[in-house]
Amino acid sequence: MSDIGWMLEVVCFHERGVPQDNPTAKFTHVGYMDAHFRTKRDACSYYARHNPHMRAIDVDPGLKSDWDPRTHLAYIVRRGIAGLHTTVPPFDPEDSSTTAWKWLK
Repeated sequence: MSDIGWMLEVVCFHERGVPQDNPTAKFTHVGYMDAHFRTKRDACSYYARHNPHMRAIDVDPGLKSDWDPRTHLAYIVRRGIAGLHTTVPPFDPEDSSTTAWKWLK
């Protein structure tokens, strides 16, 4: 089995909760970013480069970002899963695996 590395899960923050699911829930799953990293450190570095206005993702021991006040999105570093469908485009369109699968840093 080949190394599937790490990826970023994208979630959306809801200030008033998610009433249709659970009024105390604050986040809903958006999808997984179409970006692949060999290490957790690479994923954290990629997030930091593209979000200089945000606190580093590796400040939280769970590797979760704060939610962005502009987009209401937050990111979580996750272990890659073989065959997982990635639906969220990367921060930079050139990094997309739709043209060629590659490791990002």
